[in-house]
Amino acid sequence: MDNKGRVKLMNKDEIDINKKDEVEYWTAKFNISKVQLKAAVNAAGTRTDNVEAYLKKKYLATKV
Repeated sequence: MDNKGRVKLMNKDEIDINKKDEVEYWTAKFNISKVQLKAAVNAAGTRTDNVEAYLKKKYLATKV
């Protein structure tokens, strides 16, 4: 049986910056660039909740 037409499952709790499809998903979801996503993952780790909290703190703090 081939894998054509199968949906790739993604772990929504972790961000793998080495997977193009995940980078595209998370940059769109957070409305940030690939560089910003990589920096956030480097700073906060791969857990999506930690990355989201980091982004909120970083970008909300700079908009004041």
